[in-house]
Amino acid sequence: MGFGVNNNKIGNKAEGGPISSLYYLFIFFMFVLVPTSTNGKLPQLSETIVNWAILSITILFCMKFFSKTNRNQLMIVVLVMAFMMVITVISDSYTPSGRFSLARLAPILCFFAMSVVSIQKIISIKLVKFMIHFFMGIFVVWNYLIISGDSSIQIFTISNYSQLYQDATSNMFIKNRPVMSFGIYTFASYFYFIFFLICRSLLKLTHNRIYLLYLILILVGNILLVSNTAFIFSLIMAYYIFFSFDSKRSKAVFLLFIISAAFYVLSDLTLVEYYLESFYSKGNGFRGRYLETGTLNSNWNYLQDNFYIGFNIIDNLTYSDSGYVLYYTMGGPIFLIAMYYCFYKFSKNNFSTDYLLFLIPTLVFEFSLPVMIYYKFIYASLFFALSFKSIKFHSNLNNQI
Repeated sequence: MGFGVNNNKIGNKAEGGPISSLYYLFIFFMFVLVPTSTNGKLPQLSETIVNWAILSITILFCMKFFSKTNRNQLMIVVLVMAFMMVITVISDSYTPSGRFSLARLAPILCFFAMSVVSIQKIISIKLVKFMIHFFMGIFVVWNYLIISGDSSIQIFTISNYSQLYQDATSNMFIKNRPVMSFGIYTFASYFYFIFFLICRSLLKLTHNRIYLLYLILILVGNILLVSNTAFIFSLIMAYYIFFSFDSKRSKAVFLLFIISAAFYVLSDLTLVEYYLESFYSKGNGFRGRYLETGTLNSNWNYLQDNFYIGFNIIDNLTYSDSGYVLYYTMGGPIFLIAMYYCFYKFSKNNFSTDYLLFLIPTLVFEFSLPVMIYYKFIYASLFFALSFKSIKFHSNLNNQI
């Protein structure tokens, strides 16, 4: 017996060997630690191609050695890709100035490839726990330095982890948002939530209170990100933490903590102003995207007189502020439904009865950004699937004892 998990012969036989562990470590590194910029400059075309090539090889390796593939779903993916190529050709006749772009094709292709993955390999539960402890160590130190205004961590983060668009990450330091290596508060909030779910599962498996502490730390960090996305995820986190306590006394103490935190936020005029700005700003957030004057309005105006764009780039359209609008702009309702159906199948195949824990937050986040075609999301999904499969396997073992 070790770390709350019975290490019997069945578990040892099912767990993968050193190649599985190395693959898991590589996925973590690419998800959390790999730099996304050089001296604050976003990757050039050649670097972007290399990044997507590495991701493609990573997915194919997973499909070959750690997964089984659903042929019916694979056929759907092939048909959808063929449909999108036809859309791309038709789009050329409507907008000759449009240009085919690998930047549109590669993310979709990698997402669809990931969607047919169904993890079968069991990663060592000790390694899963070690990586969570390792991540939380980084999380606490890195974000504490950001919040305290340390100039060296600001320079390091902007230099190596700028992403999305130029100056996006440097803008995070105007308000000292604890974005860690994820660069943008929306990305950080979503990825923190993934680690929150892993810690929650480990708490249920081991009953080790260190994971409860991690849940609270992630909640605090998420609140300090100050965004619409962070607010929604913070509510969900608080709900899960509340029901993680066994005794009424512990629940009462946590409620007092939440009330105290709420009073702190309300008494800190700067934080209040940040949240009000996030909720009511017409330049960003939900209103900045979906109002008539929002960034997505250009897509709707274009589609009134033109066809869907496929894998083309059309000037003056928005490609980053809503997954729903982007996929509809690319391929209409067929492509929109296909994207979320494939994500549903991935969630269902890899998280069994708990698939809604991953599916619903991602669908909510898609209102902010098309995260499903962000390359770190694909690494994150594989990391989460491998972690969850190991935790679920050992939970079932414990239930059999």
